[in-house]
Amino acid sequence: MLLSQFGLDLSTAITLFLQQTVREKRIPFQIGLDIPNKETQEALNELEAMKKDKGHYKRYSSFEELLEDCPSSIEEDLKFATAIATVDGVEASEDAKRLFILYKEGLLDLETVKKALARKHKQDKKDV
Repeated sequence: MLLSQFGLDLSTAITLFLQQTVREKRIPFQIGLDIPNKETQEALNELEAMKKDKGHYKRYSSFEELLEDCPSSIEEDLKFATAIATVDGVEASEDAKRLFILYKEGLLDLETVKKALARKHKQDKKDV
């Protein structure tokens, strides 16, 4: 049991909980439910429906096969995200990830992002 790993019995653990509650004037840990937002709940519901009716949904044997079925804009986004995920085998910086988000939100065009990434990569290589 977890309490015994700390050298506590149930009575001592409850006493510690009550003392900390009085000292802090609050419950000493967060109590709550992890309730997914609407979009996540819809995705979870869709997943459950897919599990129940597997024949109704198309399955793919590879990522490449899935890409063949994607509209070109989605395929380009996926390829772009993969491309900026690593540069010379190094995981993308937080700056690169932010640039991708700005691109996806339509706040930056693709050429601006490519130039910024190239400058950042060049600077990172100088710093090494």
